[in-house]
Amino acid sequence: QQQQQEQQQHKEDQHQQHEDVLQADEDRVPSAQELERIVKYPYVEECNLCTVCIPTHLVAHHPTAQARLKARGLEVVQTADPDVKIEVNTKERFHLEQQQQQDRKHKASHQKQPHQQVQPLALRRLLDQRQHNSSTRGHSSKRRLLGATDRSLTDGIYRVKGHDINISGIAPGMNVGADRAHLPNCSVCWGCTHTLHNMAKGTTMLGSYYAHEPGGSPSWLFRVATNRTRSGSAVVKMWCVPVRKPLQSGLGRCNPPLVYAQIKLLLAQHKLTNECGLSDIVPKLWVEPVSGVIPGHGFRVNWLGLWADIADGVSIENIKESGKPHMDPDVMLDIFQNKLNHTEVKLAALFDLFTSQCDRHQQNYFLNEHGKLWAIDNDQVYSTAWRHCGFDSLVLPTTQKFMINHLGWGYVMKFPFENPPKTWMHDQHLLSLFDYRCHTGNRNGTIGFNFPPAMRQCMQRLSSLDPPQITNLYGFPDVRLAEAFRNRSVDFLTKGFEWTLLHGEPTNSPPHRYKIAPRCCSLARIPHSRRFKCEQPEGPKMHQLPYGNPSTGGPWRGPPGLDTGSYEGGTVF
Repeated sequence: QQQQQEQQQHKEDQHQQHEDVLQADEDRVPSAQELERIVKYPYVEECNLCTVCIPTHLVAHHPTAQARLKARGLEVVQTADPDVKIEVNTKERFHLEQQQQQDRKHKASHQKQPHQQVQPLALRRLLDQRQHNSSTRGHSSKRRLLGATDRSLTDGIYRVKGHDINISGIAPGMNVGADRAHLPNCSVCWGCTHTLHNMAKGTTMLGSYYAHEPGGSPSWLFRVATNRTRSGSAVVKMWCVPVRKPLQSGLGRCNPPLVYAQIKLLLAQHKLTNECGLSDIVPKLWVEPVSGVIPGHGFRVNWLGLWADIADGVSIENIKESGKPHMDPDVMLDIFQNKLNHTEVKLAALFDLFTSQCDRHQQNYFLNEHGKLWAIDNDQVYSTAWRHCGFDSLVLPTTQKFMINHLGWGYVMKFPFENPPKTWMHDQHLLSLFDYRCHTGNRNGTIGFNFPPAMRQCMQRLSSLDPPQITNLYGFPDVRLAEAFRNRSVDFLTKGFEWTLLHGEPTNSPPHRYKIAPRCCSLARIPHSRRFKCEQPEGPKMHQLPYGNPSTGGPWRGPPGLDTGSYEGGTVF
């Protein structure tokens, strides 16, 4: 009987924990009875792994929760955001109050807050200091290396809406969490700031389901609620998480200096994007602390993440190639030919050349059913890309990704080297409609000197600065990136967009510089097929290829005499 009673009690406990899991997922305000039960669960710091972590703001006002925290030398403080509460120790509390007084002196008009409320600036400094301490513990040599990569910002400080965040600890190393290994695993706990959700595996558009491409990054991505975006959610990217992702063979490589440089690049680029009036096609991003548990695993992440607005829609590759059921080709043609936003495609061309984007393939443009365009994954640029590159985008003629849509992948890549294809794709690729020349608003299909006013003003300012000044002003990890932005600005303003596309620096290696292909801005579907033809071709397809290795951009490495190239790239267009 005792054994049966224990089994029954175990079933009831499991059922109750399941109810609390549902409650945490819904993030609703618990009743008084539910709250009494929740505060008896372990605090998150008392667990090695925690399957579900109930947010602090749901329980922080309860006397039992406050007493348990006080017994650990902690207390809960309220920030200006009603949904954000953190736990601090006595020393930190004293520091916060001192810092709060200083902040109020600098902002005399600031309204006095209640006793238990902490100003965001002081709170942010505390979180920064915690992150700095966590990232430097046991990693002194790594910390010196991180510092060596920073030539622009003092201690990697990044300002977010008046708050200073030290981004140098965004990749804490793979030993994070090792100090909790001796603690028990918990089914339910409380004390996290965020509820982390797995990214949606797909989306539905115009009656078809599209599974999102998995991507090759070993970093973790989560969906987290926030008031910083219109949708109320953001995608958060976390580095150096010592947990294997699903379908991943092993732990991803953790390189803190490299991640630090990548974050600096993205933040500097994003700042320039906003100043230059190009933000309509680039998701908003920022750096902010994350505190939550990995859904389905329970490992707690408690360091900085890169937050970004979620681009709605589906990648243009997914629209064309996938979908269950496949999208009707006439509907697809209507979206690409009639609904695609002309202004945003032009902005995409300006953005990709101005920022020297090197990986703008079909998965890195998102499109919704209304023709709204997003440019995502913007970290592969000149001097940081995985291969030598000046720019490469499917909206820009003369680039490899453009020519792949024009002639076909196998022909452009000369694959296989042992027997390169001699014929090219004769149909018209649907994505040729993304050619920027179809969206300029003039018959010539040129941008010339027709830049948005904000971009012109921004480029005039960049042209007046030298590369070291630009590096320091925006926080680029490499002065070559600042030099590239200055070059683009000077060339755009003095010689125009098309000249810069053909002759500006940085540029591509000769095997990656292609002749200009004729544009095709109007397609028709070939009857009874999913193929298309050009209705008003400007001329025959440009099937000639440059000499050399299309993969590396170096000399031809295939059998002698089999290179299908016929000219030196960049010498003729």
